[in-house]
Amino acid sequence: MKILILLIITTWSFGLPYPGPVKQIVSCPEEAAMIIFDDHKYDALRTEPDRKKYTLYEIDLTTKSIKEVEIPVLSFSKISGSEE
Repeated sequence: MKILILLIITTWSFGLPYPGPVKQIVSCPEEAAMIIFDDHKYDALRTEPDRKKYTLYEIDLTTKSIKEVEIPVLSFSKISGSEE
């Protein structure tokens, strides 16, 4: 059995973590990318953006191993509606 865990660490300007890592179980790397995309939209409203580090881990309970998984980059293009 494999579990994917997204780890989010928020830091202050001076580099210390606060208040601690946030862990979230996700079903796939794309779901982790969506969480990060939404998180970036929220951070755009804050005074200190880009103060988070995101890491995705795959935990394999069968082999008792942990490995880091690459999180895909999402980009969205605006679809214009038909003009009448």
